[in-house]
Amino acid sequence: MDIFTPEYIVAVLFFALFGGLLGRWLGKSKNREIHGFMLGFFIGPIGWILVLLLPEIPKPAPAAKRPLPGVWLNKKMPAYETERERVERLDQEARAAAWEKARLSE
Repeated sequence: MDIFTPEYIVAVLFFALFGGLLGRWLGKSKNREIHGFMLGFFIGPIGWILVLLLPEIPKPAPAAKRPLPGVWLNKKMPAYETERERVERLDQEARAAAWEKARLSE
């Protein structure tokens, strides 16, 4: 008996695809669609059970509520500025302001 007949290969691919789609559907509630598809496609019903046992991945915050990278308090300042960088920046700003004041008073 030859198991590599075209009918057998089509049947295996059909059931693997069905298992993957069902795994994706089960994983969608836990934000694990890719994991669900892969587990369902490759190991079928055991993969479905594993998808249901996996912990949920939290959804990312909506784009409107995420802080913009590099923007803090509507200033062009790095969000992760160290104390030393902050002191150096403030010193440069103070020197620039003093220089501009001296230049205007001439």
